[in-house]
Amino acid sequence: MATTTAQISNLTQAQISALSTEDIKDLTAAQVGQFSATQVSYLQDAQVAAIEQTDIGTLNLFALSNSQVGIISADQVSGIPGSRMSLIRDSFVTSLSTNVIKALGTQHVAGFGTGQVAALSQTQVGLLANDNVAKFAATQLAALTTANISTGLSADQLQNIGAQAFAGLTTGQVRALGTSQVAALGTAQVSGLSTQQFGALSTDGVTQLTSELFAKVSTSQFAALGTAQLNAITTSQISGVAPAQFAALTTAKLTSMGTQQLAQFGTDQLDSLTTQQIGALPTQHLFALSVSQVAGFGTDQVAVLKATQLAGFGTAQIAAIETNDISKIATSVLRSLTTAAVSSLTASQVDALDRAVGRTRDQSAAFAGH
Repeated sequence: MATTTAQISNLTQAQISALSTEDIKDLTAAQVGQFSATQVSYLQDAQVAAIEQTDIGTLNLFALSNSQVGIISADQVSGIPGSRMSLIRDSFVTSLSTNVIKALGTQHVAGFGTGQVAALSQTQVGLLANDNVAKFAATQLAALTTANISTGLSADQLQNIGAQAFAGLTTGQVRALGTSQVAALGTAQVSGLSTQQFGALSTDGVTQLTSELFAKVSTSQFAALGTAQLNAITTSQISGVAPAQFAALTTAKLTSMGTQQLAQFGTDQLDSLTTQQIGALPTQHLFALSVSQVAGFGTDQVAVLKATQLAGFGTAQIAAIETNDISKIATSVLRSLTTAAVSSLTASQVDALDRAVGRTRDQSAAFAGH
């Protein structure tokens, strides 16, 4: 075709329609770039498909129709500069073929606008190479629909997202993460979440965090968990929770945890609990503690125990309370000890109690055995 670059802009619809695929292939990049938006709309699908990979990068991509976008091949897309990908209309992005999505380079994905990212189908998202997903900016990641987050992105893809971009997720997107996705998260991704984001994790999702990941969670993040999420924490996860994290919980949240969870607390975790938290623990929670856990209570913690709480201890637990600590228990609480509880006291505990409070008649009889 002898048409010059200057003449391209004057071609009519009839003349453009008359161009053969060979004529289209013969066009230079400069000539392809001369097509106006109106002229681009005149191009037939076969003509679009005939544009050379080295030339299509200059085409007015914004003027392409939905069907024309669907004609673009994987070979052709490699010739489109990443900065020009954003020209494709948002609503037409879903027409990009699976082969094109697979062929996209990191520069193409980086060039997508947020509207285009939001328009991607779940299938298309799932086909993006891990390296491409890694190039998502925070704004792009936040543009993905919750469906694309939960069923589009694979665990492998999610692992490749940088911590900064991952922190751009909305709370709704975080809540949409599946169990396999949460299980695949790295420490940088988890620690980079805001308190609102961390608190948005689903109950099932929380159970997938490893004890190692819990160890990286901040106190404010941990405190953002709701009662349902805290109740879902497994006993094996408990070991990864830093003592300060438990201390940051409100009394309502701590007491909402199950007895089997509290029974897994280490002595350092129990020792970190505030006196307000200890004083709020239900009787059944205290009864679930081992002898070594009770022995690890601090003096201030023992001192705030209520009569009903102390009544929940078994005789072995009562006997495990440190001598210096038991003497700090309130007089009214000590007077509520049953004869059986008093009988379980060691001689050194009795001596400490003698100095702390007088005894009832039944208690005196029990003490006589010491």
